[in-house]
Parts: sequence; C-alpha cells; structure tokens
Amino acid sequence: MKSRIFLAFVLLLSGNILCLAGHKDYSKRGGEFSILKDIRLDARKLKFSNKRLVDVEGLRLGASVFSLNTTVTIQTVESVVSQGSVWEDLDAEYELIVGDDVENKLHNKLINDIYQFWLTNPRDNSVVGEKNVTLRKGSYLIFSGHPYPDLVWFGNRFVKIEFKRFTNPKKSGLGAEQSFWESTIRFYDTNNKRVKLEYLVNGLQEEFLRWYKAGEFQR
Repeated sequence: MKSRIFLAFVLLLSGNILCLAGHKDYSKRGGEFSILKDIRLDARKLKFSNKRLVDVEGLRLGASVFSLNTTVTIQTVESVVSQGSVWEDLDAEYELIVGDDVENKLHNKLINDIYQFWLTNPRDNSVVGEKNVTLRKGSYLIFSGHPYPDLVWFGNRFVKIEFKRFTNPKKSGLGAEQSFWESTIRFYDTNNKRVKLEYLVNGLQEEFLRWYKAGEFQR
C-alpha cells in the first residue's frame, strides 16, 4: 500500500498530477493569519484555533494552529489491480500548524541532516533521502518524510498537519495526508512563483552539495 502511495506522490513531484483548485492567500486577513504569507490554501473553511508549543525534530517551538476544512481525493477501496481501486472526493478536517523557526534552529538542523546524508550515500536516482530541499535561491523549501511530508520548512517557518476526521462519519479511506500535500496547500516565493516539493534526483544531489559548501544555506 505504501509503495502505491509513494508512486502517486512521486508523480505529483514530477509534475504529472495537476492541481486545479482555487487556492487563496489567507494572510490578507491579517492578525493571526499573517503567518500564512506566501502560503495558499484550497479551504472550504479556515479558522484560527490557538497557539501552542509543538515538538519538531527534537526542538520545542511555538506555533499557530488553524482548523481547516477542505475536499480531498481519498482511496476508499484498495485493490491490487489498479482498475479495481475506488477514489472519492470527501470533505475532511485538519489541524494546520504553522510556526516561526526561532533563530533558524530547525532550518540548520534539516539542512545539516541532508548534507550528512548525501555525503555518505550514493548520489543517484536509486536513493531517496528522508529529507529533501527544493533548490531555488532566495526561497527554497525543505521537507521531511515520505511517501508524503510530515514537515515542511518554508520562508523561516515550519508547516505541519494533523488529519482529524472525515465530515461524513460513514466514509473512510487512505491518503488523507497525501491528498492534503498534493492538492490543498501551495507555497510561493516573493516573485509569486510556486515552489514545489521536489526530490534531490537527476544530479541535484551534487548541486545541493555545491550550494552547501558555497554557503547558500547559511542563516
């Protein structure tokens, strides 16, 4: 099952899955929503819940928590034969957790972990690290976890989600977290260009190491 979800996420990263939803900039609401700057969401409802301390990569950091309702595509029937699988659009509720990376501690840990991994592993397409970085100067994006992220670092902030429930209690399925990262959330740089989740493949590992040694990730 995980291998099929991973394949779907790799297709997303390669650009073969298109997301055509209406993503909005909720940071324009101001106040507690300002932390969502350059993050766009396809949400039916978005409400600020509270602020709390969360554990992220061994660090204790403050975060703003939002309640989010959206429609996601879920695999409600699984089959070893792909044609026998059933996918449905279901309303789902999540917690969206967004926090400031105080003193860039999380950034530095993630970048150093990626650096150490590619120093000691084969740099080819047969290897995928647990943590990866989108290589774009000025507005790069770091994410951790696969077959889908459990953490994204972007613009001096970190983003996590927690799936809460499907609105219809009679429905259930696989892929609630995966579908959120695929279709609900998007990240944009200061030039209003989308920054996608991309693995370090096709020679990008060597480029990452050059960036690291040249000090491009120093903060």
